[in-house]
Amino acid sequence: MCTFGIKLTDKRRYIFKNLDVHKVIFSYSLPIIDKNVLKFYIPGKNGIWTGINRKGLLIQTAEHTGNLISKCKINTWPIFERMLEHCNDTYSGLAFLMSRFKEAKMDLPGSILLSDRNTSIIAEYYPSVWGIKIIDDCDARAGIFGVLTSFNKKPKPDRAHLAVRLMSKIKDKNAVDSLKALCRKHNMKNSICRHKGPNTNGSIIMDISEKAAIIHYVLNSHPCKSEYKRIVFELY
Repeated sequence: MCTFGIKLTDKRRYIFKNLDVHKVIFSYSLPIIDKNVLKFYIPGKNGIWTGINRKGLLIQTAEHTGNLISKCKINTWPIFERMLEHCNDTYSGLAFLMSRFKEAKMDLPGSILLSDRNTSIIAEYYPSVWGIKIIDDCDARAGIFGVLTSFNKKPKPDRAHLAVRLMSKIKDKNAVDSLKALCRKHNMKNSICRHKGPNTNGSIIMDISEKAAIIHYVLNSHPCKSEYKRIVFELY
């Protein structure tokens, strides 16, 4: 149950994701650029777990239970990769995902963040029911629905609530440093950087302007124990 979130300002988009795993059985690979998409993937597995294309369309995901890759008739990660290769905006990306998920007969719930230069949304699915929220300031998800609330098994405050509270105070001047602190945040009940049960095994922060996406990332380690690396991806 990964945690992701988005903060919008007048000039920029800020996105973060912490990668939580119950058991470390693979290593995350360094990002690559292919077919005008910056891709994060796992060696030996098809598709991507996050990415952004040259038009500025990005995707972040958080499955709520189980492993989407192993239980669906059509793997979700290749769907995410093809969406970024073929779509240029949020709504065409959403239509692409809804169509492919229907074909896959999706049987597990999850949340997806889609964002382009003009529109950012969080799309929730369970499994064929969709709930959409347009983001105008900030929002986050961490395994509990914010739109399809009737499907929550244990509706209670979670890491996403803490993330939203912290993101609401972020300004452009200190946004990246603030998000790094958020991703390293420890809290007795709702730690965003997790060391017990599911462990945080990586973190990514995107600082997106009109001309470029600056990506800060930690892979195969807790963000609280590592320094973020940096890559610049130019947008058209």
